[in-house]
Amino acid sequence: MVKMNYTEYNICVTDDKVYLVFNTLTQSLLELDRNEFSYFKNKKQTYLSNLTDEELKMLNELGFILHVDCSEIDILKDYYWYNKYNDETLNISILTTLNCNFKCPYCFETHRNVKLTQNIQDAILHFIDDKLDGKKVLHVDWYGGEPLLNKETIFSMSKKLEKMCLNKKVLYYATITSNGFLLTEKTAKELSDVGVRAAQITIDSNREAHNTTRILLNGNPTYDVILSNIKSASKYMKIFIRSNVSVETMDKMDGLLSDLKGIPNIKLSIKGIVPASYKKYDKKILSPREFSNKVIDEYIKAESLDIDTALDTFLSNDFHRFCIVDSESQFIFSPDGNIVKCGESYTEDDKGIIGKYNHKNGMMEIDETKKVFWDKDPFLYEECRNCNVLPLCYGGCQMKRKIKNEEACSPELKYNINKLVLHLYYNNYYGD
Repeated sequence: MVKMNYTEYNICVTDDKVYLVFNTLTQSLLELDRNEFSYFKNKKQTYLSNLTDEELKMLNELGFILHVDCSEIDILKDYYWYNKYNDETLNISILTTLNCNFKCPYCFETHRNVKLTQNIQDAILHFIDDKLDGKKVLHVDWYGGEPLLNKETIFSMSKKLEKMCLNKKVLYYATITSNGFLLTEKTAKELSDVGVRAAQITIDSNREAHNTTRILLNGNPTYDVILSNIKSASKYMKIFIRSNVSVETMDKMDGLLSDLKGIPNIKLSIKGIVPASYKKYDKKILSPREFSNKVIDEYIKAESLDIDTALDTFLSNDFHRFCIVDSESQFIFSPDGNIVKCGESYTEDDKGIIGKYNHKNGMMEIDETKKVFWDKDPFLYEECRNCNVLPLCYGGCQMKRKIKNEEACSPELKYNINKLVLHLYYNNYYGD
């Protein structure tokens, strides 16, 4: 008989009603009795030695045990590096303008009235055309500033991108990241007609909280207009709602959840506010642990109202679930001619810039020495190599680690993996 070991990516979870083992590499979930659970938790070889060949085969196929001569970390490395360098999707973000119609007190961007010139548009299109060879999908996210302040560029470039993809037999998929104030039903329909299939829109907790952080340049509130636009736009595209919360607003989500109930085609994601380092923000920021302790409960509350949430993403090891920056096939273009890897790092002493528009030859050019700064090898970090949720986060956020010198981990996974596993169990009707 081939000797088997317990894997390092098993997470043992119980609420004293059910006894579960979740494997973060395979996403397999196993229900055991209390004694079996104890064997798994303590990695007892005596338990495995008493199992039949069929039982061992099943546990091996599900990823809970492996041959003693197998290396889980090597399996994960192969998966990580394959996806990093052999991605079939080209992910492009295009900032149509650096200007914005909002003045959010925590925003990391410095807004300027700069729009994409025709020369830079042409250079971006040439760059994409060159990078498309061998790809199956082109994903473009229209970004800003507020991208809809320059929606004409979205329409004109979209038509060219659609034609480019058609000629190369590449699937074209577009999204937009917007504050939602200008996303009227008419605009949503127009965007849908040029391939924009989804929009990310931010609403910060309930009406009162939102109207203190997400305000127009003149100080006027925006909540009701955005909510109305979400309702109409959801007829034409998927709406991903992002809610940025602080200590004060985390407990005020009920109003937003009530307003979102019944709106079709939406999905809610909740994030802790991370203000720009150069800005004074007087609201108390949630620590990663504080945030994680609260956010899962808010997601569960939302799902009880039939609101789709990001909960289903946390226990998935899809390569792009955590941060698309890890992909070699991901680039962000700004209207002033810069190429960056991470949009949030753009204002942090220009460390995010990995290339520029060359005025001499009219091309976008990558500086490989600057690009290397963003290369990530999660297996170099001891805390990652020894972490049983590594298959779910791939080493976390490179911007936090390399620029802000902050904790890079996903707080939901680091501090609340047990709660997530229990939710997965009960939500999929494994329980009573």
